[in-house]
Amino acid sequence: MVARKKVTVKDVAREAGISFSVAAAVLRGQNGTIRYSEETKNRVLSAATKLDYHPNLLAQAMTSGKIPLVAVSLHLENFRIDEANLYMHDSLMSASQALRQGGMEMVFLPYADHEEQVERLKNLVDGRLVSGVISNFIIGENEPMINYLKAAGIPFVILGNHPDHDICRVYRDDSGLHDLFSVFAAERGFKRVIQAGVDSDGDWDFLEFDGKKRYMAIIDEKDFGYQDTNTVFFMSNDHLRKFIGEKAVPQSRIIVVDDWRRPVTFRPAIQVRPTTGRGVAAAVGLLLEWLERGIPPSEKSRIISPDQDDFKILQ
Repeated sequence: MVARKKVTVKDVAREAGISFSVAAAVLRGQNGTIRYSEETKNRVLSAATKLDYHPNLLAQAMTSGKIPLVAVSLHLENFRIDEANLYMHDSLMSASQALRQGGMEMVFLPYADHEEQVERLKNLVDGRLVSGVISNFIIGENEPMINYLKAAGIPFVILGNHPDHDICRVYRDDSGLHDLFSVFAAERGFKRVIQAGVDSDGDWDFLEFDGKKRYMAIIDEKDFGYQDTNTVFFMSNDHLRKFIGEKAVPQSRIIVVDDWRRPVTFRPAIQVRPTTGRGVAAAVGLLLEWLERGIPPSEKSRIISPDQDDFKILQ
């Protein structure tokens, strides 16, 4: 089968018997610098229909600067495949739906390391193929990406509580969750509440908080004792066995905190409804506001606050 020749604006102009510039202005809906009559418009549209002309939307977007694509760049290296699927599903479905409502579409860029992230973004941003970027934030690691986007002058929103308040960001306010931790621990006779987690290098991180004082601080292992019976540790389902095995802490002084997408097999536990989708949708809203106004929104932060219905206690 012989491939059909693609109909161009020149073909439409020739069929309508008018200049290329006027035909291009009609097909792009422009009637500013190049003026044309209603009769001319109808001639061009009739010729386009007759020739079955279909515009090159990407070329038009690059010419006009109004690019209907947003890059969603997510770091996935630290997720097991089942968790990655859940995280991606929440993020991408919410981003796609929110962007569609704003007349935009999405390009997904998963990345395993930050050199790869910057390289992939450069291919799109330098080529003027996307109008904005949404990406998740990893403390101390993706500053090269942020610095690049700043230098490129492209609108972007970070998913996470970035310390630079001049950056557009969306994050979850966990103060209500921390209050719940403290109350839950106090009801069980504990005086000290420490949250334990594992960073990207596999090292333990610790946060201490007090709901009454709204206090939260990063602490080191030398700042507490694992055998202190007044101390309770909160952690995710994933880290529980590792913690028990390495630190020899009885399970009676460990409380599991996990989201509602995975079964919790240990008790007691607090399940927290995930807010991933809500956060991504808020990030899209922030980005669309920037794109529409041409300048960053005056209120650069969007905070997702879990309510009481987002918590479930498992005894």
